[in-house]
Amino acid sequence: MFFKSSVTPDDFTNYLVREHEAIFGQHRLVQICKQFALRFRDERTHDEALREFQTFGLYSITDGVRMRLGGQTVILTILLGRFPALSSDLPAYDEFGKRSPIGEFAAQRIFDRPSGTIPPNSQVAFDLKHAMNQSYLAALKAIERLSSQYKFAT
Repeated sequence: MFFKSSVTPDDFTNYLVREHEAIFGQHRLVQICKQFALRFRDERTHDEALREFQTFGLYSITDGVRMRLGGQTVILTILLGRFPALSSDLPAYDEFGKRSPIGEFAAQRIFDRPSGTIPPNSQVAFDLKHAMNQSYLAALKAIERLSSQYKFAT
């Protein structure tokens, strides 16, 4: 028989932050760029792309929390408080995510700098969309794993 460990919402959020860094951090962005032989024009463009990648990550985590832990809004409150600089850009992802798979939108915002650099029907655009969808799914799987390991202390 498997027993869940008790955890506070704050501790659970710490686990989510670690997952966010693992899935949507600098190291992962570099891996994706190497995989598809992409380079950013300059450091500023790279920094903007990293921020956008992390915003997409925050969207992915918050979307997963809403789906899996809908009644635990305290988790979302704590999580958004940990990423105040990224939280203001979430509405664009929320809006797009209501009507379409989010990967294409994320790939354009992260990698297509300046806009139009990557032709929308190219193999690279398709591959990046797929990579972003895979990142989103990795976030959902991480939330599923964490929620099966932990229960909230009362």
